[in-house]
Amino acid sequence: MTRDGRFKLDKDGNLLTIQNYKALSKEGKPIKLNSVPKELTDIKIEKDGLIRYLDKATLKLREAGTISIVTSSSAILENPDVKQGYVEESNVAMHEELFNMVPIRRNFEANRQMFIIQNDALTKALQELGRSS
Repeated sequence: MTRDGRFKLDKDGNLLTIQNYKALSKEGKPIKLNSVPKELTDIKIEKDGLIRYLDKATLKLREAGTISIVTSSSAILENPDVKQGYVEESNVAMHEELFNMVPIRRNFEANRQMFIIQNDALTKALQELGRSS
């Protein structure tokens, strides 16, 4: 599922994300349009995520499936509120990213301390070698 609201269709009518992954329905199956519409305006996404498209051959609205919408913590949203033509919110959870950075920062600080200790030891060793000559 894309969070940025952009989709595309392949030649077989499969609904794809911008990265060419198949968009999945609530049932976990790929969403496929039986006939590929000529215009993007012939495809509508309802507030609950139901995708409908106009079949030009029969001039009827057909249902392709309901997209699965997840929260930023990857939980399936039970009552989505999809707006046609809008971009979804970011799926980055700032508090999780902050907590993920803590071990990296601590590792950097430990490496920095080791560098300082080694630098001091080498400086002392060079000073001692200079005195003994």
